[in-house]
Order: sequence, then structure tokens, then C-alpha cells
Amino acid sequence: MVEPFPLYSTEFDRDPFAAYASLRDTFPCYWSEEAQMWVLSRYEDVLSASLEWSTFSSLKGNLLDEIPGRTGNTLGSTDPPRHDRLRRLAQTAFARGSIGHLQERIIQIVDCVLSEIDDVDSFDFSAQFADRITVRVLFELLGLPHRDPNEVRAEVQAAMSTDKSIRAKNRTQIAAYTRLTAFL
Repeated sequence: MVEPFPLYSTEFDRDPFAAYASLRDTFPCYWSEEAQMWVLSRYEDVLSASLEWSTFSSLKGNLLDEIPGRTGNTLGSTDPPRHDRLRRLAQTAFARGSIGHLQERIIQIVDCVLSEIDDVDSFDFSAQFADRITVRVLFELLGLPHRDPNEVRAEVQAAMSTDKSIRAKNRTQIAAYTRLTAFL
């Protein structure tokens, strides 16, 4: 049987929105034989499941194919009480009072990124604007050394991707994750 939602296809990656709509409309709770996982596609169902962490645990991860050693070590792959502790730490770190001193620097970063795209007719909002600002602000906030936002974006994309041919993470993807965690 051919799955109606081939999660490991490049076509699905290229344009998942039609499949998302179909999942929401026709298969709100879908078992993917190929990925050996349940897919919830409606907001209300996802919200409900997120509140029932003892039934719908995050401890096995939250990616199509998990990175070895990642589960249980990130906010998205933990359950209470560890999740609650990590979330409080993150909320405190990113609260206005904690980052208010960076307001002028953030404005400088945004102005710099805007100047880089000022004279173009079109641009990729995510890659050329939002990602660059996010990386630069996070690095500033965390006191990390400057690093090319495009390089960071490429590393994150590689680490979060799945090798469709083997339906798992390949060595390159795992190495990208390892480099990112070592850097951080």
C-alpha cells in the first residue's frame, strides 16, 4: 500500500501544505506505517495531547527521526518536572527584564540586516531576514562569538533533516548536530 502522506519523500518536504490540509480534513489522527508514528494534525488535538504528557510523552523525541543522545536533553524532548524547570529557566532568560539591556543592540542588528536587503526586489524572508536576526540576537544574548547566520542556519537544517534514502539521520546530519552542540 502506498501511504497517502509519504513523510520520507522530497515532494512532501518541498510543499507539505496540501498534505497538512488533507491530514487536518480527512486524517486528523494518522498512523504512518512508514515512520512508525502517529501524526496529530489539528490544533485542538495537539493542544490536548500536549497537556496529557503522561500519555503522550516527549521522551522519545519530537523529530521524524531523532538524533542519538538528543532526547531528554532539550526543552521539546522532556516531560514534567524537568520540562517545567527548563521552561522556567528559558522564560527567565528571555524575559524583557533580562534582555532589555540589548534593545539598542537589537535595533542595530535589525538595521544591519535591513541594509543588506535594502536594494533588492525580492528576498527570502526566512533565510535573508528572520533567521539572520534570530541568530545574531541569540548569539548576542548568550555571549557567543559572532558566526555567519547562514552557516548556523545550514547546520541547524542539516541536523534537523532526515536522509530520505535510509529513513534516518546520516553521518553528516549527526555531525552537524554534534558541531552545533559543541559550539554552544
